[in-house]
Amino acid sequence: MHPPHDEHSDARAIWIGRAAFVWAGLIVLQLIYLQVVKHADYAKRADSQQLHEYVEQAQRGDIVDRNGHALAISVRTQTAVVNPQKIPSAEFFAGSVQEALGLTVAERRELTDQMVYLQRIKAKKELNEKLTSAEAHESLNQMVLKRHITDEQRDRLKRLPFKSLEFIDDSRRYYPNETVAAHVVGTLGIVGDDLEGVVGVEKKFDTELRGKPKLLKALTDSQQNRYVTWIKQKGEPGVNLHLTIHQVIQEEAETQLELAVKKNGGKRGFLVAMDPQTGEILALANYPSFDPSIEKPTKEEAETRVNQAVNLALEPGSVMKMITITTGLDTGKVTPETPVFCENGSWPRPNRKPIRDLHPYGGLDVAHVLIKSSNIGAAKVAVIIGRETLYNYLQRFGMGQRTDLGLPGESRGIFWPIDKWNQSTHEYIAFGHNISATPVQLARAVCVIANGGKLVSPTILLSKEYVDPESGRKTVLHVDRPAPRQVIKPETAHTVRLLMQQVVEEGTGTLAKIPGYTAGGKTGTAELIDPVTHQYLKNRNAASFMGFAPVVNPRIVIIATVYDTPQKGGPAAGPMFSAVARAALRVLNVPQDKFDAIAQKAADEAVVEEKKLPPLKAPPPQKAEPGPEPPPSRFLVGPKVPDFRGKSVPVVLKESAGAGVPVEIMGRGFARLQKPPAGAVLPPGERVLVEFARN
Repeated sequence: MHPPHDEHSDARAIWIGRAAFVWAGLIVLQLIYLQVVKHADYAKRADSQQLHEYVEQAQRGDIVDRNGHALAISVRTQTAVVNPQKIPSAEFFAGSVQEALGLTVAERRELTDQMVYLQRIKAKKELNEKLTSAEAHESLNQMVLKRHITDEQRDRLKRLPFKSLEFIDDSRRYYPNETVAAHVVGTLGIVGDDLEGVVGVEKKFDTELRGKPKLLKALTDSQQNRYVTWIKQKGEPGVNLHLTIHQVIQEEAETQLELAVKKNGGKRGFLVAMDPQTGEILALANYPSFDPSIEKPTKEEAETRVNQAVNLALEPGSVMKMITITTGLDTGKVTPETPVFCENGSWPRPNRKPIRDLHPYGGLDVAHVLIKSSNIGAAKVAVIIGRETLYNYLQRFGMGQRTDLGLPGESRGIFWPIDKWNQSTHEYIAFGHNISATPVQLARAVCVIANGGKLVSPTILLSKEYVDPESGRKTVLHVDRPAPRQVIKPETAHTVRLLMQQVVEEGTGTLAKIPGYTAGGKTGTAELIDPVTHQYLKNRNAASFMGFAPVVNPRIVIIATVYDTPQKGGPAAGPMFSAVARAALRVLNVPQDKFDAIAQKAADEAVVEEKKLPPLKAPPPQKAEPGPEPPPSRFLVGPKVPDFRGKSVPVVLKESAGAGVPVEIMGRGFARLQKPPAGAVLPPGERVLVEFARN
């Protein structure tokens, strides 16, 4: 007998089945929506939480002088960073790290504000709110706490209960010679969260020096800890730059420039030394100088970073007479013997101010117009030459044209087109008024006389060295420069050199004589102009001397200026020229062409000094003490320690940076001891202690 059939139960079962089917359908549809329709969106969200990109900066290229001596190298350091999105309280975090990092109250407040700012951007992004251009380019998951932290600071931070703290490899720019060639080499400055070149070669070639960073991708856990890392884009080390600067000549130039400025009551000074045949800059000095290791300068320190030898255009004064007399001789309008009446010191003219000489002269020939530096004589030679001819020759000597020597911010000077000249402009330009030029431009003009009439292209860069990141192979490319261009006759240049030699022997430049060498040159005293009244200031001069040596085959051209001094060009800048030229000729192995009593006395003194001071010798490398080798371990990882013994500080720093081995320097001179020893595997987070000694 069958049980009674319950129709209500069947109906309920059918409805339950239908509901289950609909529910299953909804789940399937939701899965399709999540897995198919919204797949890309949710995959992107997952990647943003677990997949991150990290940038590892390339090793910045070295800057060395013409002989390979280091001027700027990079040293390995560490930088502390934090993920601000993992910090619940920015204020609490900033207060916790303040003591460990030695932050001031203002710096702690700035840190707090920056973290809150980045957290707000993250929140706006998650809500799909529109971001500003600046907000869109912010790094939201990695914020720099402090660059170049010490080992002690790192250890203190590690003890804090913040898992989002991280330490990344970084590098710091090291300038082994401190302020030497600071205006040429330049320095780095903090721009945002990055270091960039801000002046000098560091700025001009910043892109090439910094290389291409390595781009890493990493899978992270919920605490942003990396557990799988791979390279997305290979990096390239920065280009090494070889400059034309000669370190010895540069040091002497800076020493003598400082002495001259202080001795003559000047405010500033600059000096340029150049090879007249090639245009290569052997020294470029400014006073006062600056410390390039300071990444955040004060306002006063920032002002000293201006490279006035390249950026500042001044009225050249009487040094311009060299071009005036050369123009007259090269065109045949005058000869060295052509007589010029110099009006006994004052040349009055209708409706114009009279032109005056410092000393009254009657009749002078053209040669002595240059030797005695007569303003009136130079102006009358300009009248004989004519406006158009003088304008043409000024262009031939490079006036009003940038030299493009390879430093940023170069001025072209002030050289008005001829259609803006009045009837007497060329007369004033003849002795250095109504025209302005930089020291580098004037040095190039002297090279025309020194090298036989050719206009050279000054340069600060000798070559670029590229390093292959895979093989380590180095490729050196020399910098191409335009070939020198003949702008005056060789015989004219020879004649003017002999006249400029007489300026040194018997004229206004006798204090520029070089013991043992012949020299030629020209003094210049330009009165400074009041920027408010536009009137010339009394007893405030730019006192200059520009010259070359030796006379027959010049190997060095120098222009030296003491700025804002009551002194004249000869007394203020002449001795500076003599000292720097003598040092340059010595290190360039140029034989003496003039031996007199002064040279004999100087040579005797040099011999005595050599006997008093024996040359410094590098200590021989010590033999490594034998000892038991530690057993190999798969847990011990790290780079092998190079052998630093017997090497100088710059060499040790360069090799350690290349090997990725942090070092701690103690002392000066040459490396005598190191710990750990050469060949040892450096444990992670450790440094090599290197002790140096002079003998």
